[in-house]
Amino acid sequence: MIRYLLQVISVLVFALNLLLAANPKRIYQTQRIAGNPPTIDGRLTDLCWEEGSWAGNFVQQQPVESGPPSQKTEFKILYDENYLYVAIRAYDNEPEKIERQLARRDVFAGDAAGIAFDSYHDYRTAYEFNLTAAGGKIDLMHLNDYQWDMDWDAVWDGKTSLEDSAWTAEMRIPFNQLRYTDKEKHVWGIHVWRWLYRYHEEDQFSLISLNATAMVPSFGELHGIENIKNTKHIEILPYALIKHQQDANPFKKKSPFTIGAGFDGKIGLSSNFTLDISVNPDFGQVEADPAVVNLTAYETFFPEKRPFFMEGRNILDFTLDEDLLYYSRRIGQRPRYTPETAGYVDVPDNTTILSALKLSGKTANGLSIGLLQNITAQENATIYQENRQDKVTAEPFASYTVGRIQKEYNSGNTVTGAMITATNRNIKDEHLKYLPEAAYAGGIDFLHYWHEQVYFVKFKSIFSQVQGDPAALSSIQSSSRHYFQRPDIDYVRLDSTKDRLRGYGGMLEYGKSGGGRWRLSQGLEWRSPGLEFNDLGYMQVADEIDQNTTIGYEVNEPVSIFRDYEAFLIQTFKWDYGWRNTLTETMGYITINFLNFWSFHTHLRYTHQQRDTRMLRGGPAVIYKSLWQHHFRIESDSRKTINGFIDILYDWSAEQLVNRSQITPGITARINQALNISGSFGYSKNENHIQYISTVPDNTVDHYVLGSINQETMDITLRINYLITPELSVQYYGQPFHSRGDFSQFKDIAQPDAVHAGDRFYTLKQNEISYDPFHEQYIFYNNPAYTIDNPDFNLLSYRSNLVIRWEYKTGSSLYFVWSQNRWDSRYPLERILQTQPDNIFLLKASYLLFY
Repeated sequence: MIRYLLQVISVLVFALNLLLAANPKRIYQTQRIAGNPPTIDGRLTDLCWEEGSWAGNFVQQQPVESGPPSQKTEFKILYDENYLYVAIRAYDNEPEKIERQLARRDVFAGDAAGIAFDSYHDYRTAYEFNLTAAGGKIDLMHLNDYQWDMDWDAVWDGKTSLEDSAWTAEMRIPFNQLRYTDKEKHVWGIHVWRWLYRYHEEDQFSLISLNATAMVPSFGELHGIENIKNTKHIEILPYALIKHQQDANPFKKKSPFTIGAGFDGKIGLSSNFTLDISVNPDFGQVEADPAVVNLTAYETFFPEKRPFFMEGRNILDFTLDEDLLYYSRRIGQRPRYTPETAGYVDVPDNTTILSALKLSGKTANGLSIGLLQNITAQENATIYQENRQDKVTAEPFASYTVGRIQKEYNSGNTVTGAMITATNRNIKDEHLKYLPEAAYAGGIDFLHYWHEQVYFVKFKSIFSQVQGDPAALSSIQSSSRHYFQRPDIDYVRLDSTKDRLRGYGGMLEYGKSGGGRWRLSQGLEWRSPGLEFNDLGYMQVADEIDQNTTIGYEVNEPVSIFRDYEAFLIQTFKWDYGWRNTLTETMGYITINFLNFWSFHTHLRYTHQQRDTRMLRGGPAVIYKSLWQHHFRIESDSRKTINGFIDILYDWSAEQLVNRSQITPGITARINQALNISGSFGYSKNENHIQYISTVPDNTVDHYVLGSINQETMDITLRINYLITPELSVQYYGQPFHSRGDFSQFKDIAQPDAVHAGDRFYTLKQNEISYDPFHEQYIFYNNPAYTIDNPDFNLLSYRSNLVIRWEYKTGSSLYFVWSQNRWDSRYPLERILQTQPDNIFLLKASYLLFY
């Protein structure tokens, strides 16, 4: 009884403290260190920590917004001429339950605490520094609208330690890692938080409501920083490496060891602007992309993983739905020309980036500027014959430029901006004329919030121009993004004499994104047939008008057995520029987090009708109806030593044309504080009776050949993370992959817009098909006879990376990497180790000279 009475009194006292607060925006007053700065070891025993004042009275954000925290938290901030010093004491009345999990950098694991600074005080961007209870570093950049750039890595020091009834965090953050205006007295936004892993509870110094549309405007304020110098700084990070590569080339002698060098650098032009420089950057330690089999008309999208391009990429962000005006993986990609020869062809895996420059920053009046310039080398493919070697250009010398500018008004509630990209190639070889000589794209954007950022309106407009040899423009016009050769459209035609192509696009969206539980948005997007920005961007399709309506309901506090949940309904209509309806679709999804820390997600998508303009790869659009897709995922309590998930996806067509299923179970095991093992097994089955195979030109009518595919795909993904210390880690990634597809019931298109599925296709009879095993070709006797190559496939691969990383000094690292790739088309999955491997061994050392 007394225990419950004390808890009630505690809640009342906490509520009274909130009511008596003089200002809802909490203020912390820091001061300059009078004595010696602290030694960063996690123990708060230095004399300087007796200076200044501790702040506390945190409030719970989740699971119970505005509730009292289950544990007490205090922090203190001091500074000197060059550094900010932060101390956090996270009390715990059950110290044996403090969760201390070792993890690699930028991974939240176990208990954690951190601090973020809105050093521009622009209410939009902020720099955050966090430590897990085990001492793991996590730094990130706030991008407003509950978005983060986890790839931003600063150079700073942080350690943690244990006390009798608390764990402590101690940080030293150089001013030169932050950006701020040059003035005598500073007022910054500040956010201090703590995560209690066993409760999944977040406590905050200044409460950020879960219903807020953005975090940074709700920060508290940091006062007291005065007379800090303009931190023009220089960071130089040279590296040296030794590399050995083995491959399956039968004509090539064993590769010698290759020695390389380069450097990355940062030059602080002012406290606002930084110039990033990279000369001959190396990305050998980057994890390999997973294997895929792509049977669609669209390019597979792979996320960026290279550190130079990942850091600070937010300022160069310009999206149109899922398309990107700037897609950094275009820079340094694999050369696109592979000569056809009976010999062995060796094409470099990547195009060499000779130099990379990136200028970014923000002025005192809210003007953000980003500029990227990259130069890539000419790359050659080597043709190995028995008695000689020949070289041929596989990728020309090229320049890539990206510029971005944004201006904020009204405390960040109104933002205008513009962006431009340029690709220029020095094409001298006739066989490379299919590449554009120059490609330009750009756009303007506008965003406005009102009523405390509850309501919004956004607008974007983009344009593009591509120019070059008519062969290059013909290739673009006939690509899957355009298909100007489609016979059933009259508003555009493929022109083989064109030497330039122009296009435009844009979007308009408005709605309610916060304040209460309901969410609503209405959007319209358009892309003209000639829009093309794929040389330095990522675009799936042009010639499209897209209208969508979204309505949602979010509950962010515990209700009954639910910790929180949300439900959304989305209606989509699409047309081409001939105003033919190409898609009518409805989708709903529900996401639930339970009080027992399990979670559940499901969505149901119903395509009422689709006129697929890409199915026949340049042929007429094909209609199909009533396609259903159901997906659900269940995850267990991630706090447990062993936890897992199961992911199930199922597609089916009421016309019995498509039947796909996929199941992916996964499990994660924390063997101990340092060792974490996770794995997943994926199995999918694809039965598609209208899978495109080939187009066979004919004097009278083109034959669009389809077939029934029976495809099975299996993959296993294994990850092992072993953290000896927060600075020394061993990571392994491996993915065996097998996909096999068998075709039957070959078809030719008949009436692609017929109401009934049976009238759209003509299925060839058995006496109309023969097979030539010597040439591996099918012969179809269908007025007149024509042939296609056997479309059956069997892909087997194994990709793996072993990375040992040691940050032996702040900002300086030593890497050992072993990458292996196995590929074959003969064996089943269990015989993967009998295939010939390609091995790369890499030893790389970098040393930070100044910071």
